[in-house]
Amino acid sequence: MIYLVRNFSLQFLLPCITLVSLNNIESKIYTKTTNSIVAKIDKVTGVETSYSPSRGDNQNSKFVAKPKKKILILSSIGGYCHTAAAEALQSMLEDKYDISIVNFFDEILHPVDTINTLTFGTMGGEEAYNTLLRNGWIKTINFFTLNIAPYLFQWNRDPLIDIAKKYFEEVKPDLIVSIVPFLNGNTIEAAKELNIPYFLITLDDELTTWLLGINKISYSKFYISVWHDNPELISRIQDTLNIPRENILLGGFPLRKYFFEQQNKQELKKEFNINQDKFVIMMMMGGAGGNAAYRYTKMIMNMDENIHLIVVTGKNAALARRLSRIKKKGKVDLTVLGFTKRTADLMAVSDLLIGKAGSGTFNEAKKMKLPILVDNTGSQLFWEKPNIEMVKKYNLGATVDYISDLRPLILEFIERKVKGDSNYLAAFSDIEKTIPTMTPQNIKKIIGNIMWSSV
Repeated sequence: MIYLVRNFSLQFLLPCITLVSLNNIESKIYTKTTNSIVAKIDKVTGVETSYSPSRGDNQNSKFVAKPKKKILILSSIGGYCHTAAAEALQSMLEDKYDISIVNFFDEILHPVDTINTLTFGTMGGEEAYNTLLRNGWIKTINFFTLNIAPYLFQWNRDPLIDIAKKYFEEVKPDLIVSIVPFLNGNTIEAAKELNIPYFLITLDDELTTWLLGINKISYSKFYISVWHDNPELISRIQDTLNIPRENILLGGFPLRKYFFEQQNKQELKKEFNINQDKFVIMMMMGGAGGNAAYRYTKMIMNMDENIHLIVVTGKNAALARRLSRIKKKGKVDLTVLGFTKRTADLMAVSDLLIGKAGSGTFNEAKKMKLPILVDNTGSQLFWEKPNIEMVKKYNLGATVDYISDLRPLILEFIERKVKGDSNYLAAFSDIEKTIPTMTPQNIKKIIGNIMWSSV
């Protein structure tokens, strides 16, 4: 009798066990049960659904989506690239996660902002940075960043950690994503004390400001993304931070969704009132490029080539007014635009970009396969210098070292277009292999893996 029962049990249970095992191997859903609550967690997105089983219920029809996991993005208004990256991440992730963005310096850390204290509340650190940038005080910014900022953040370390910890406790994020430099040594410590996963997305290839204050953090839920997987770079980060190798990820600069959409160049040229036969030059000089943009525009407007020049002045209203007073003398048409979110469309209709070496502009041009002339006539922010070197190394364009270089360089690229030379496209393909673009699919996979690992 015992033999029959045991034999029957084995015949009945073995197929069930095998079926369940195969199902678990093939499924991308992890299932856990706690206090009679069955939860399914998607490995790709980290989204969790739950089910309270009762006898006779059809479990597949009873799963109800829980509230979205909450991601807090730490951003900055020091320059525009942080805001653009934050908006890009939000557009990529908001369908799966509850996204909130905070300008951490301005909104949270102002009580310990030394610049705010010294100016009696009339100007914060970020505003001071933007003012120096607009006025071209690049050497001052570099000196302050390398020689003063590290001591200020170390001096205020404990108050900064306390403020960050209190804020994180109020917001209760499931994941903190930082796209700001300088403060991560403090905010990571606060996240570590609260056991909140922390993901640092570096927006520059030069990492001095991003790793400031982070030393032997030894936090298994801390992740960092870098532009490329150079072995020396990876080894240095791993030794400095004391984190597992798998926590150092290959990411890139987050670009807004418009850069992944197909553009109809002919229709866009009609919309922007650009003659189809014109050689289109787009100019974006950033916050520090006002004077150079004006000089460049005047020089191009005096050229006798069939050119349409688009100058994007951003929030620099004074520059826009100065440019609008330049009179047309020859064949060159001029369009002056203020702040716009249609950068991808403008790049799509352009044949050449003139700009500073900012990481945002560099990565946008790289994605659009748009040759770039980098303004190198003045001082450069030290964290942007690697972008200049990459333009040279990968033949993505050229540098304008003297104002007199501009006209012959433009003529060279006009000649390339006339001859139908598309060899430059190979250069963009080469750099994409080394420094890949952060796609929506890629960032979703990274975030999903971090969420999954933190369960």
